[in-house]
Amino acid sequence: MALEELGPTFIKFGQLLSNRNDILPKELLSELEALQDRVPPFAIDDVRRTIERDLGSPVEELFASFDDVAVASASIAQVHRARLHDGTSVAVKVQRPGLRDLVDTDLDILMGFARLAETYVRGSRLLNPTGFVQEFRERLSEELDFTLEAQNIRRFKSMFSDSRDVRVPDVYRDLCSSRIVTMEYIEGVRMTEVLRSADGRFDKKELARRGANIMLEQIYLHGFFHGDPHPGNLMVLPGNVICFLDFGMMGRLRPRERQALNETVLGLVDMDTVRVTDALLAITHGEPELNRTKLEDAVYDLIDEYSNASLEELDLGSLFQDLVELALSFGLRVPTRLLVMIKATITIEGVGRNLDPEFQPIDLIKKFARRIVLDRVRPERLVKDAATTGLDLIETLRTLPRDAQDLIGKARTGNLSLGFKVEGLDPLMDTLDAISFRLVFGIVLASLMIASALITQAGLPPTWNDLSIIGLGGFMVSGLLGMGFLFSLLSRVFRRH
Repeated sequence: MALEELGPTFIKFGQLLSNRNDILPKELLSELEALQDRVPPFAIDDVRRTIERDLGSPVEELFASFDDVAVASASIAQVHRARLHDGTSVAVKVQRPGLRDLVDTDLDILMGFARLAETYVRGSRLLNPTGFVQEFRERLSEELDFTLEAQNIRRFKSMFSDSRDVRVPDVYRDLCSSRIVTMEYIEGVRMTEVLRSADGRFDKKELARRGANIMLEQIYLHGFFHGDPHPGNLMVLPGNVICFLDFGMMGRLRPRERQALNETVLGLVDMDTVRVTDALLAITHGEPELNRTKLEDAVYDLIDEYSNASLEELDLGSLFQDLVELALSFGLRVPTRLLVMIKATITIEGVGRNLDPEFQPIDLIKKFARRIVLDRVRPERLVKDAATTGLDLIETLRTLPRDAQDLIGKARTGNLSLGFKVEGLDPLMDTLDAISFRLVFGIVLASLMIASALITQAGLPPTWNDLSIIGLGGFMVSGLLGMGFLFSLLSRVFRRH
């Protein structure tokens, strides 16, 4: 409620925090997931003024008709229905006026809080609050640039151009800007209404299966996925066709991350501990001294725990969350992109279970794993990989004579040097340091005792009872040091035995 009252920037910040199951407890995450960004619409005069400034013409010239009443309103933008001169019905998404200045001010405030936390809150630097706010700034800047959203829609449409299960609206580039997106207006039923309906108009089992398959394809085949597929952003069309809405928050996975995720899926299906461990290490960042054996044992225990669960009890989202918590417990850092992916997986799985209580995502995962394997051995994929490998080999052979000539030239001039890095010698170095310290300490102690004896023998003043006070002091210091040294040696011997 506090974040909603603070405005759009803090609403989006809370929504982003709801993805961070690596730093927040589940109770707080569930509360942040309830954040809504529905707000009253802004004035129609501001809408028309923004369109005219960005597109260069009055609304009446750009559209045959324009509905002044918004069909949807959120913290960042609102949507109006309009009609083009050729009769096409479109949805015009217009950004709220003055939003960028407000967001910049709010982000400066958040960054100030983050810096204060790093300065005065012990342990906060481990969570890198300033880095998190900077990442949020970049993501929010992308979401405020509607030209990127238009590009996301076009890319999403090309991904599913051959699919009969997905409908993606067309985008009209001439009617788009950094604050305006004009897209095809699609009639359909919101998934929220489908979930509430009980009249048999919709095949909920089929919708659950299709929605999960579509999400799996986005993540594991394309590496480009809808970041917030909650029921409000999904629409159902005749024939159980699913239409995604609001492409401002999209997730992206790098090829290496997608490959590792594919290996994770295949490893989970085959209950292959080594494969899952390798994928987990490839997809996270950690320290080089990580204990691989202990990590592999922990992964085995986790997979074994889920392997004993029935299909009805198996929760794919919880499995991914447990993997993240396992990685964090070993000091591995999980990229935010993967956390967004896990959140999207949990969301779509929840939609599927609400549609069909008997929905079993593991069955779809197993089928999809086979699809991943088949995708790897597609002729066009093999040809592409072979071509890439061939080009790399040709480039290596092309540069090999020059590299060999450089190497021989350095050897002739005496400039050739080889570097070696030997690991695992730290315990030996510590032992040598300890031996050296004891040897030097013994020499210093013996020197102190001899010097004290000579001073005492010479009767160097000041004296007490014909004994040199300096010599006596030297004897006392050397005695205390000797006792301490002997005590440390005996304690080490007792610890070994």
